Amino acid sequence: MKLACPACATRYLVDPRALGAGRKVRCARCKHVWFAEPPPDVVPVGLSRPAPPPLPRLEEIPPPRFQLPAVPPPRRPAWLVAGWAGLAASVVLAVVLMSVFQDSLFGVREQPGAGLDFRNVRAAGERELVIEGEIVNISLVSRSVPRFKAIVRADGKEVAATRFEVAEKQLPPGGTAPFRTTLPRPAAAAEVSLQVDQES
Repeated sequence: MKLACPACATRYLVDPRALGAGRKVRCARCKHVWFAEPPPDVVPVGLSRPAPPPLPRLEEIPPPRFQLPAVPPPRRPAWLVAGWAGLAASVVLAVVLMSVFQDSLFGVREQPGAGLDFRNVRAAGERELVIEGEIVNISLVSRSVPRFKAIVRADGKEVAATRFEVAEKQLPPGGTAPFRTTLPRPAAAAEVSLQVDQES
């Protein structure tokens, strides 16, 4: 603040807090002494301004509630749904066509009787040679059952043969089908072999 001497009008720049609540000062020019007070809005050094009175407490106001209209979820465009449906149908169709036409597409044809095996085969009889047993699907997929051929060999030569079929045309994985066929009994000791009829 600016302080002026009342006798000679010499002006001084003074920190108002240095005056405290008021004090005697002396002019350096004319040596006049007077009582100087700080402005009313200045807090003297060493004193603290009294705390303002507490504000009245307001009641807590609950936050406002808004009744907004329900917004429906965004709808997917029809062309997007149709596109995904078309893609799924194309994949299914491709899988079906590949399974149906795999022979012509890949040039690979599974041999008839693949995945099938003969079990519990017996050959006996006096006048006729009765051959019976089971056909078993040893694979993990369903197999079609082809026609089979029973061959009797004596001294390494084929002496008799017959073709036969079983009632089941399809065997699930692990499925079995019984078979039975007869042949004329050879005069000499012979061996019996079973195979898929390649002419079927």
